[in-house]
Parts: sequence; C-alpha cells; structure tokens
Amino acid sequence: SGVKRRLEVINELDNGSLLIDDYAHHPSEVEASLSAIKTSFNKRVITIFQPHLFSRTQNFYNEFAKALSKSDITILLNIYPAREKPIEGVSSKLIYDEMIKLDKKNIYLDESDSIDTNIISDIYKDGDIIVTMGAGDINKYNKNILDAII
Repeated sequence: SGVKRRLEVINELDNGSLLIDDYAHHPSEVEASLSAIKTSFNKRVITIFQPHLFSRTQNFYNEFAKALSKSDITILLNIYPAREKPIEGVSSKLIYDEMIKLDKKNIYLDESDSIDTNIISDIYKDGDIIVTMGAGDINKYNKNILDAII
C-alpha cells in the first residue's frame, strides 16, 4: 500500500545503500525530491535521470540542470518520448551541457539504448543512495542497477 514511485525505497542493502525510485519529471519535482533525500540522509547521492518528453526537455533543460545539481553524481539517460516524436537538436545532452556550464563535474551522459550499468558499477561506493528518477520506464532498470552494485 502507499504511493508508488514517489521516493519509493526499492531496496536497502546491508552496507547502508538505498535504491530509491521517484516519478519526478518536472524540475520543481526533481529539486523537491533531491532536497528531501539530501536532508534526510548524510550520504552521497547518485541520480539516474530519464527526461520525460522532448518538449519538456526543450522548455526546461536549464531548470533540470539546476535541480539535478543537488545530486552528488548525475547520470542522464535518453529522453523517454511517450507520445512525442523527436525534436531536432533536443536530447539529454542539453541538460548535460548546461550542468557543465554550472561547473558540475560528476555528470555522465548515457546514450545507450537501455542503461549502461558499467557507469554505475564504476562510480558506486558502499553506502551510496541511488535514485532512479523520471516518468518514463526507468524503473524497469532497477534490477539491472542492483545487479551492478551487489
């Protein structure tokens, strides 16, 4: 029972790590969720963000970059298109480039067709909080993420 995909703890590991799934797909939701996690836990946060919709990314990439800057490490996945067709020049790289302009260093752009768990396994440390975030199908990768860190 309860709310699904709103700061939902998917798994808690013996080493203190958490895998959390969140449906946030608007910059204000992303910021609110990450602020809550950072306030609640004194741990490093890895956010794996899947933007939802090309139009939303085009309109809010600056705001997404600022909101995601609350995370210690950000991995950006490809945009989940839902009902939209691609818009030329609009990709997760817009958010990535904006985060670089904000002088953020721990950002990864995963342009694979699914999720590159090698990125996660390379940066993960015991005790980290990993947050999968977005309104698309990112939550289908939770098992792959767990397999990569265990």
